[in-house]
Amino acid sequence: MKKKLFVFLLLLVSCCLLPVPVFAHVLKTSGNIGAVLHIDPADEPVAGKQSTFFLELKDKKNQFNSSNCECKAIIKQKGKEIFATSLFTSSLDNPSFSYTFPQKGEYELSITGKSIRELSFAAFSLSYAIDVDSEVKKTLLEVNPFLYHTIHYGLFILVFAIFFGLAFYNKIKGNKVSNEA
Repeated sequence: MKKKLFVFLLLLVSCCLLPVPVFAHVLKTSGNIGAVLHIDPADEPVAGKQSTFFLELKDKKNQFNSSNCECKAIIKQKGKEIFATSLFTSSLDNPSFSYTFPQKGEYELSITGKSIRELSFAAFSLSYAIDVDSEVKKTLLEVNPFLYHTIHYGLFILVFAIFFGLAFYNKIKGNKVSNEA
């Protein structure tokens, strides 16, 4: 009995400790339009570093045409629009754009689109929550560039001190020689 209970508890604990798979590319849908979002680098945007957004748009009814879409990407923070761009500025069917998040925090990406010509496809609106957890780590030299030249400044001061020290020493030595004569 104890052995069965031990095996059961061991299985229960091992199930709780197994990693749960996380899928970074999430499909969002609005009516017949669906989009998968990928953010480079590694689906984890970093504050202060440019992130590139890639969208793969699909239409269940095959009515969507990128050249017929007035599509926009809008990034909001706390409900305030901080960035907006048109998605289809080139002939690509899968749009991409870049943005640099100014700071860590929670953001919302909205993808909206409507047909330029009537009845081509239904208007859509997709929303993605984006969590910017990390920021670019600055090196000590980036924080205080003076540190990069500290050795140079120190050597300059040392050479300056030796030069004037020797000049002063020679002047004193020269004065002693002239006083003895």
